[in-house]
Amino acid sequence: MDQGKLRDRAVGSLLGGAIGDAMGLPFENLSARRVAKLFRPPGYQWLFGNGMVTDDTEHAFLTLQSLHEAGGDLERFRLRLRRNLIAWLCSLPCCVGFGTLRALIKHCLCVPAKYAAVNSPGSGPAMRAAVVGCYSACFPEAIDLDRWIDTASELTHRDPRALTGARAMARLARLAVACDGMPDLDAIFGQLSAAGDDPHWRELVAKLEPAWRQRDSVADFAGAIGFRRSQGGFVYFVVPIAVFSWLRHFGDLDATLNAVIRLGGDTDTCAAMAGALAGASLGFGGLPGRSLAGLRDYPLGVKRLMNVSVDVFADQQTPVLLSPWFFGALFLRNLVFLTILFGHLVRRLLPPY
Repeated sequence: MDQGKLRDRAVGSLLGGAIGDAMGLPFENLSARRVAKLFRPPGYQWLFGNGMVTDDTEHAFLTLQSLHEAGGDLERFRLRLRRNLIAWLCSLPCCVGFGTLRALIKHCLCVPAKYAAVNSPGSGPAMRAAVVGCYSACFPEAIDLDRWIDTASELTHRDPRALTGARAMARLARLAVACDGMPDLDAIFGQLSAAGDDPHWRELVAKLEPAWRQRDSVADFAGAIGFRRSQGGFVYFVVPIAVFSWLRHFGDLDATLNAVIRLGGDTDTCAAMAGALAGASLGFGGLPGRSLAGLRDYPLGVKRLMNVSVDVFADQQTPVLLSPWFFGALFLRNLVFLTILFGHLVRRLLPPY
């Protein structure tokens, strides 16, 4: 595949993830029953038909930026990503996983990296992983994918399940970017199996293929793996559900996102991961124009996400470092976000029931 098509699909992965993140945000931690009452696709339901992103997109962007700044040096990548995540935490984000929060606070207190990571099976590492997989697809000689994923993951999480989920997302994103059409099922399940040797993970992978062949719905598959809203951020729920929705509704971003949002739970993270895989298959040109137009955020709007990702995947040699002004703007944006979030929390108390 030519480099231009690879780049288009890698950009599509980042922006597809951002669309899913913004679509799922208003319904995070709701039950499926409550989502059914409030969800009105298509379109965003955050602010008058417009969408904003959360930590899922912010972490993906910061990881991509750190990859660019590292220039193929693994230790430099670790240090740049650590610095960028600490600066991000200082912007007081409203949405951050508890495990990631604990780890980054330790980093802020200068705790050595090997002691800062927490023993949590959360989805933080997996939501940063797809862009690394896309980078590996575009520059296969530049990085050892599993080593770089483990390095990025272990900044915040040391639970083997979190690492397995991150490897799976990275491997599938790399596969999706490099394939015309749906990747071969044997290749998909081979990549998933190679992501980890945990028996629980192997059991989940074994349930994916028959569920897809039987044309089970995403809700049916989620039930089969024991999905519970109260554990919506558990990586062994989020990653398999995102993967299954991508396969079940292959080539249809809206259907892919709608299926995972209707489950409730950690809707923004699950939709962001499903969107990243769908975007990697569709490419930037295949993303719905209305979804891109409605994604209105600052400083991480569509224009910045697209420009930075194009520069990175085009292998520009002189990356522009993120300035303090970027994180200052992010802080002011978070104040606005918090106000809107409060309005949504009030809205959740109102009909329809």
